[in-house]
Amino acid sequence: MKRVVQWSTGGVGKLAAQALFERDDFDLVGVLVHSDAKAGRDAGEVCGDKPWHITTTQSVDDIISLKPDCVVFCENGDLRPNEVIDRFCQLLEHGINVVSTSIAGLVHHNGFDPGKIQRLNRAGHDGGASLYVSGMEPGFAADQLVLVLTTLSRNIRSIRTQEIFLYDKYPVVETMRDAFGFGLGPGHTALVELPGVQAHTWSAPVRMVADALGVELDCIRETYEKRTTDKQLNVAMGVIEPGTVGAVRFETIGVVNGRGRDHHRACQSHGSRHGARLAHSRSPRHLPHHY
Repeated sequence: MKRVVQWSTGGVGKLAAQALFERDDFDLVGVLVHSDAKAGRDAGEVCGDKPWHITTTQSVDDIISLKPDCVVFCENGDLRPNEVIDRFCQLLEHGINVVSTSIAGLVHHNGFDPGKIQRLNRAGHDGGASLYVSGMEPGFAADQLVLVLTTLSRNIRSIRTQEIFLYDKYPVVETMRDAFGFGLGPGHTALVELPGVQAHTWSAPVRMVADALGVELDCIRETYEKRTTDKQLNVAMGVIEPGTVGAVRFETIGVVNGRGRDHHRACQSHGSRHGARLAHSRSPRHLPHHY
């Protein structure tokens, strides 16, 4: 039986912890939390379940002292990738395997920061441990599933994946506001508008598919559009005032042989399109429901 630790208990972390606790082939020996309100409590109660008789901790040293075989690392790494990579290296150097959803750009290392890849490889080599990064998207829907579906085609002219997400119940303010721009004025520049930010996260599935198909990309192109809401929206991240951003659409496009323009409609392109809004009605005519 493998000794495992759950790192963080947010939306993804809670589900992961529950799955680990219920599995007969895993022994959940520790749960790391970040907030004082969750610390020192029974992990099962923190995760909305019956008592598990596992006390949560905020101490990384406590986690390392448990000598787990693996840490399931679900801390949000969108806005603090360097911190998360530091933690990965710390765990790997102590001989602890890491499975994570935290840095989507690592689902396929081609195109990720070579210096950081070198650090991770060195830490894993020194500690004799491994790192596996995955997720629903990136990590499955826009890459692994796509590659399976390509086996049904004789000829491939272009590939497009779309994520259409109603974010009204998504509570992570830093991702919603700072990264995507929800609730901010239309003149504010969100993180995903900055050159290279999309590619840091969403070029990984584009590159994975291109590499698997033996296609060489000319470049990764990014687009971003936003529309404001004319009504007040009360959602999980807070109150979105009229006149602020209520819907966004952005694309990460792999260009091949100079083709890949016009929102993926050109031949010889592969890309990932994301449509996000905070209410069913916040899909204005310029950002239609089909995205």
